[in-house]
Amino acid sequence: MTSKESIDKEYASLSDKIRFDDESIDRTDLADIVTNVARMAALSRSAAAVYDSTRLEHIYESPAHKDRFKGEDGTYSEIIIHPEDYVAVIKNAISAMKFVFKNNSNAINIKLIRTYRAFVYGKFRNITEEFIPLKTDARGNIWLLLSITNISVNQTPPVNVRSTIIDNASGDVFSLSDEMYASKSILSARETEILKLVAQGKLSKEIADILQISIATVNTHRQNILQHLNADNSMEAVSHAHSLWLI
Repeated sequence: MTSKESIDKEYASLSDKIRFDDESIDRTDLADIVTNVARMAALSRSAAAVYDSTRLEHIYESPAHKDRFKGEDGTYSEIIIHPEDYVAVIKNAISAMKFVFKNNSNAINIKLIRTYRAFVYGKFRNITEEFIPLKTDARGNIWLLLSITNISVNQTPPVNVRSTIIDNASGDVFSLSDEMYASKSILSARETEILKLVAQGKLSKEIADILQISIATVNTHRQNILQHLNADNSMEAVSHAHSLWLI
């Protein structure tokens, strides 16, 4: 069984692989963003927070957020996940990160909704949490993220941790799977090998000679690489792979 310590370590390891394009990150309008989020939170009475992934900190947490998620001692530090749900919630977060890695050119259009139990107003209750990307860097990495958390309408046990991805560009809706979490790498070993050679400027024929495989096989792998990294061309695929520490 996966422990809290091991799943935290896995999540941290995956997070550390993201290379942000610092030069493309523009913070000049952060004050306006926070003002707009604060207005929205006040009108909807939602628990809202804005997270800066490059600095690993919240730049805004609404009064409702701090009030709802106080611990047993009456003070707020962070959302307290039910111990029985913790591993499943982090597994879902890892699955979501892997999905975004594979679709980062479309990341700004993706919304994640998840349901689990958290400590709210002195007891564990079902909550629904939405994550909405606010800003991405030039590589498509999400660096500014809005979370909106509300008490779920359904409080009837048993509770299953659920996470759903909504692609607002296509209208596609699907649940994150255990297979996505279990996937150790976005690219296969052979695809990684080929992409490294592409990054070195090697042509398909040269790669075929080096790896002693057919040109057709190389080209098939190259098409799969573009699909897996959601890239339009090899240069973009190499750039995405570098940003994710894949090569």
